[in-house]
Amino acid sequence: MNKAVHFLTFLEGKIRHIWKDERMQSRKTGMYFFFPLILTVLLLVCQRYLYRDLNSIPYVFLFIIILISASFGGGRCALFATLITFFSSFIYFFFGTSLDLVTLFLYLASGMFLTALLHFFLQQQRAQRLLLSKTNQTNEELLRLEKNHEDFVNMASHELKLPVTVLKAYIQMIALKREKPGFTESFMTITEKMDTQLDKLLNIISDLHDATKVNSGSLNCLMNKFNLNESLRNSVDGILVATPGVTVEFDLAYADPIINGDKDRIEQVITNFIGNALKYSGAEKYLKITSIINDGWAKVSIEDHGFGISIEKQPYVFERFFRVSTPKVNQLPGLGLGLFICKEIINQHNGKIGVISEEGKGSEFWFCLPV
Repeated sequence: MNKAVHFLTFLEGKIRHIWKDERMQSRKTGMYFFFPLILTVLLLVCQRYLYRDLNSIPYVFLFIIILISASFGGGRCALFATLITFFSSFIYFFFGTSLDLVTLFLYLASGMFLTALLHFFLQQQRAQRLLLSKTNQTNEELLRLEKNHEDFVNMASHELKLPVTVLKAYIQMIALKREKPGFTESFMTITEKMDTQLDKLLNIISDLHDATKVNSGSLNCLMNKFNLNESLRNSVDGILVATPGVTVEFDLAYADPIINGDKDRIEQVITNFIGNALKYSGAEKYLKITSIINDGWAKVSIEDHGFGISIEKQPYVFERFFRVSTPKVNQLPGLGLGLFICKEIINQHNGKIGVISEEGKGSEFWFCLPV
């Protein structure tokens, strides 16, 4: 029993190898015609010199030629084999021996029917393979989205828990120190730190709220004319107050670009780009802020010398919940929503957004807006 199973498995593997569609499709077009022609010529030579006394058409061998041709080149090759063997038999036996035309045309009909079945089988095989490939891609995409969702839940829990825990600790400190001398001075220091933690918490809540608006299509922008270079300077100044020691290089357009857009939302994009550049820069806090005007577009780019992003991950950086997963990046805070929101803001302004990056050498995030 086991030997029979092994034999059938072996036979199935050989058949699959013979009928591999990629191999058939890789044949040169001319071989679909010449392969069955060569087999037919060989059969006629054998008929001529080995079986001279045979007075009937060897239909069994003709069907074998069709099947071998189908194994070589699929339905198209089988069709050529049917036609070549039919006309060769007609010509050879018409001039050599008596010919049964009814039987010959029945052979032609049988060959065409067999060819149609082979073609249908191969088409079904290709369709199933294509469906399987699409299903695998869909499953991979669902698994990736599910993982991103799980990562987001974990990150959100961590990001929300951290400032709340710090706030609770400060409140406990206030309760312990309120009866001690010098409480007022220490109270002011603690409240400043609490205010910082509350800002972090509000930023997280704001990102979650904006992401919800993006999903529902209700993220609105209030359009007014504003100076883009001025917004760049203001955003950098705000960051430098909170993060001293940053080297900033400006290369701004000489003529200040005037944009019709939502000033606050665009500054939100700029601040996000700058914040990410500093967060992922490591020890070297360097920024290059550039703005240029070209062909009716104002382009802004923020460049850093940080960790960089690998090429295969760059297409996903503007997706919701996505974060570049590396040992260095995993230690940094973030929900993976900032760039997702930035992309929607730029889309609302009929603009373009993108990234140029090389792993280990830094990144350049950019966006373009119509002037």
